[in-house]
Amino acid sequence: MVVARRSSRPEQVRARSRSGHRDAGFSLTEVVVGVVLMGIIMATLSAAINVILTQQDNAGGRISNAASAQRLSTWLPGDMASADTFDKSPGASPCGMACPAGTTVGGSNVILASWSAVSVVGGTPVTTSTNVSYRYMAVGPAWDIVRIKCTRVDGSAWTCAQRTVMSDVPPPPSGQTFVAGTTSPIWAMEVNPPMKADATSLADTVVNDPKNGMRVDVRINGGGQPG
Repeated sequence: MVVARRSSRPEQVRARSRSGHRDAGFSLTEVVVGVVLMGIIMATLSAAINVILTQQDNAGGRISNAASAQRLSTWLPGDMASADTFDKSPGASPCGMACPAGTTVGGSNVILASWSAVSVVGGTPVTTSTNVSYRYMAVGPAWDIVRIKCTRVDGSAWTCAQRTVMSDVPPPPSGQTFVAGTTSPIWAMEVNPPMKADATSLADTVVNDPKNGMRVDVRINGGGQPG
């Protein structure tokens, strides 16, 4: 009887054939196409991320401006309406050289509003003088706008109170040397005296007679990128 034997050779050939097909890899054309497509995808993603980050920064700046304007609206309009005179000198102080202990008159003055009021106490006229200074100053690692209000009666000693009205305003720009009491911080906040009712530019301001003015120009910076 003849016994037929099966050879394993064809199976080995097929195995080698499958293995060889798996190791064939990519052709040069496929590699080039893949690299080009990857470059397009990465460029698109980078542009999208840049737009998202830019808009996020701009939105943050607008929100900060809105919040700052809201806080300023509590104090600044009343101070500007009450004032008889203004002083935008960065070195101006609300209490001169006689500030009471605990009053931090640092940084630079943005605007100093001053006025006087006469009242009658016990039949005697009493004059109360008021100075309000909005100051740009460093508070720890941050920069703030601080409102300092000082009053005195008939030339007596000043009494002062202060509060932060804007927090984390922009620091001095890169390359800008800030000297407290000398540099005007116009990059963070600028206030111009009231303008005439028929004013067409900031040059048409009411000098030393702000109560006749109709408009006040206030510029604040909450950060963000232009565009």
